[in-house]
Amino acid sequence: MLSCNEHVDTSEAVLYKFFIALTTACLVVTHPGIAIAETDTSPYIGIQYATGDVRIDGDSGSFSPTTLVARVGKYYRKHYSLEGRLGIPLRDDSKATSAGETNVGLFGIFGVYGTARVTLLERYSIYGIAGISAISGEVEVSSADRSDTDTGISYGAGMDIGFGNSALNLEYISYLDESSFDFDAFALGLKITF
Repeated sequence: MLSCNEHVDTSEAVLYKFFIALTTACLVVTHPGIAIAETDTSPYIGIQYATGDVRIDGDSGSFSPTTLVARVGKYYRKHYSLEGRLGIPLRDDSKATSAGETNVGLFGIFGVYGTARVTLLERYSIYGIAGISAISGEVEVSSADRSDTDTGISYGAGMDIGFGNSALNLEYISYLDESSFDFDAFALGLKITF
């Protein structure tokens, strides 16, 4: 597990994130003006530029590494899809902390996710996403390095703005929410449906 020195209780943050995600999903599904997207069973590919918010135990601050995420998926049953993701690091983040100069970086992200989407207008759709992610990262404090791979449940929401067979993609996802390592990301990307 990635960690610094002491444990920070994140149970309130986890409950808050879960409550927001559940409330948003309920509002989306029950809104009478929303129609289910009539997408076909086409495959798609995409790429995202994601900036993360990493928190580690023993430190009250957060770090913001960046990642490039490749997506490959396929629609099933009109408005559901299954996709795989592979993320590669672009930039680490360093800050002065109580333990000394701390550098946080991600080696990579690998995950499998399911999505459910609804169409708001002709070109706009929103979706919820959930799945499992494995994230490799490293914490460097002064001369000590610690690296590990953590696996956990991921969840989030996003929006596609379509034009032809392509779409501009905006997304928030909590890739990993563990007591020792917490990684959320905001992403901007492009998706192409075949």
